[in-house]
Amino acid sequence: MLDPEQSTVVTDEEVPSRIRSVIESAEVEVVLVSPYVDNWQRLFDWLPTAVKKGVKVLLLTRRDDSFDGKTNFGGSSGTDILARLAREGVEVRWLEKLHSKIYANEKEVVVTSMNLLASSAANSKEIGLSLTSGANVIAVRKYLDQLRALSKPFTAPGAKKSKPSTEKKPAKRDAKLSTGSGKKRQPKVQTQGHCIRCGTGIAFSTDRPLCDKDYGIWAQYEDPEYPEDYCHSCGKEKDTSYAKPLCTTCFKKNATATGAPKRPVPTWFRNKTSR
Repeated sequence: MLDPEQSTVVTDEEVPSRIRSVIESAEVEVVLVSPYVDNWQRLFDWLPTAVKKGVKVLLLTRRDDSFDGKTNFGGSSGTDILARLAREGVEVRWLEKLHSKIYANEKEVVVTSMNLLASSAANSKEIGLSLTSGANVIAVRKYLDQLRALSKPFTAPGAKKSKPSTEKKPAKRDAKLSTGSGKKRQPKVQTQGHCIRCGTGIAFSTDRPLCDKDYGIWAQYEDPEYPEDYCHSCGKEKDTSYAKPLCTTCFKKNATATGAPKRPVPTWFRNKTSR
């Protein structure tokens, strides 16, 4: 049976204060959904501090393509701000036509009218609802999962997309090389893998393809089909999930290395579009 609904209405100056509380009280993860972001200095006080504490910070914002062909993220002045936040360790992702404003950690969800704008914090008439338990919290968290699944990674215009720092080139296939005794050398079994959510290096195990930090977040919902961003084997950006942690190429290589019998590629790997 679900706990009774626990909710609090907040207005005007209480709204930015509640957003601050969500960020500062987080122990595992903060999700910020704000279509528009500007140079609100408080963000650069709160968010880097949360990152240094080991909190995973995700910002979902908006992308707009203007009539003159220019692309704006987080509003007309937001692109540089988002790049700065990304350098501070914030994961920034975008959606087109985003209009929701939600701020959540593992203990509280705030649904409000306020964007992450200095002008809104100082001058706007805002209202929000803080939820800590009940069916509505579950519903909002599911909606956040949907937004994340639809979102795409933000890369500042002109910047090259960075690869995971621990990424290694796949080892050359040496199954056909022979030793002095005439026996074929067996392929090496892979021991180094990558977290399918953040790309960091971890031990290779298709039974647990997430780092300890991201596994703790995933375990709150335990959705094996939740979209992830990296191949557990090669570390490249691919569409994966906890249930399907390998890209098509690595799945075939892994089957060969472990001595698995030859068989058709599973249905869930067919016609898979790589990013």
